[in-house]
Amino acid sequence: MINRTSAPIVNGEIAFKFPELKIASSSNGIKIISSYKPTAPLINFRLTIKKGSIYDLPELNGTALLTTRMIDEGAGKYNSLELNQEISFLGTHLGINCDNENIFFSFTSLSENFEQSLYLLSEIIKNPHFYLTDFEREKETLINTLKLVQAYPDFIAEDSFKKLMFGDNNYGIDIFGNLDSLNNITLEHLKEHYTNFYTPNDTIISVVGNIENEPLLNLVEKYIGDWKNNSNTIFKPNLDLSPSLSGTYFLNLPGSVQSEIRVGILTPNIDLNNYPAILLNIIFGGDISSRLNQVLREKEGITYGAYSHFEIMRNISAFLIGTSVDLVNSFKAIELIKTVMDDVRKNITEEELNYAKSKLINKLPLRFESILSLNSTINHLEIMGLGFDYYNNYTANIKSVTLEDVQKLASRLFIKENYIFFLTGDKDKYFDLNLDEEIFEIDKSGRVVNSL
Repeated sequence: MINRTSAPIVNGEIAFKFPELKIASSSNGIKIISSYKPTAPLINFRLTIKKGSIYDLPELNGTALLTTRMIDEGAGKYNSLELNQEISFLGTHLGINCDNENIFFSFTSLSENFEQSLYLLSEIIKNPHFYLTDFEREKETLINTLKLVQAYPDFIAEDSFKKLMFGDNNYGIDIFGNLDSLNNITLEHLKEHYTNFYTPNDTIISVVGNIENEPLLNLVEKYIGDWKNNSNTIFKPNLDLSPSLSGTYFLNLPGSVQSEIRVGILTPNIDLNNYPAILLNIIFGGDISSRLNQVLREKEGITYGAYSHFEIMRNISAFLIGTSVDLVNSFKAIELIKTVMDDVRKNITEEELNYAKSKLINKLPLRFESILSLNSTINHLEIMGLGFDYYNNYTANIKSVTLEDVQKLASRLFIKENYIFFLTGDKDKYFDLNLDEEIFEIDKSGRVVNSL
């Protein structure tokens, strides 16, 4: 049986140097970052536009996601089926998606098929068809997908919790939007969104694999250099925070047999250069051996697992905690989370800090073990503005953090006035309990409708 009460002994030290990168720009202003890796005949290509779903208009939430679903439904001289067949014939794996802040295009291809793969992607980006029949099909599919996921308690919890945490801020809106906003979207809205936000400015390209810098730049210029900036938009997303007041909030889900629990603390001054925060998360709930899991999973046995992480984006950050328990243990779990917060706020051990440092340093090579993971890391460093020396200095920066640094952050973070607690469940099954604090019932839009 594994002894989880003490950290494993780690010997030796990992030496690491970030791979050499070449950085250039296309004639239309796209930043191009490349790393030559000739060990396998593969190339991973990523194109990222820094215009995600936070740029959706409030009444048209879901536009960014629907556009990514629609954009490869025919382009240039190819209809939807022909385009899919061409990509499949090359053995190329194409991905298109978005998140709150970015639109992502990526593909992995054989070196010999890279140019044709890049040509096909350039047609998708520059010359999408946007036919009405394809739009109606993709819109209906997205609406049906949303209806499906809205039946899952964890999706409902995440969606409602975002609204509690961020209020009317655009980060409080799920990339799916909602049924009303999806039904509002027309094909013309998608075309307008494409014109406004699919532009070479605020776009980066990163490439890792078996292609040297000069031929890469020539191919990018050949196929993407004529991509024009046609946008006249002045729309700016709402980034003003309007979170709910600290306290405990409840969403009634009749018939549910378990409770989804979320806890959030806004952390506007924390970014990925805050190494005490990275270490504090490992100690608190970011690892299977963390304090949170030791209490809720190992000692009390009321959950299969609990987690925490810092959600750090370009414009906003928060410390988030989550778990799932059966209804009867809902309030016990919340009290235990509060206890762990209070304990960590008061006392972190040197042993815990050393374990967290060891874990972060020793798993560092995993970020660079394949061309996909390396390119993902390069892309993330660029879109977050961290600089390419970030991981060259990472080990030294982690090692330099003191116990006092982490303890000081914990004492500032884990204060009752900072918390937003949120749980779901069937109100009729467990609200006959004698509660010692006020609980606010909310609807799925995050609005308070009752006090329990």
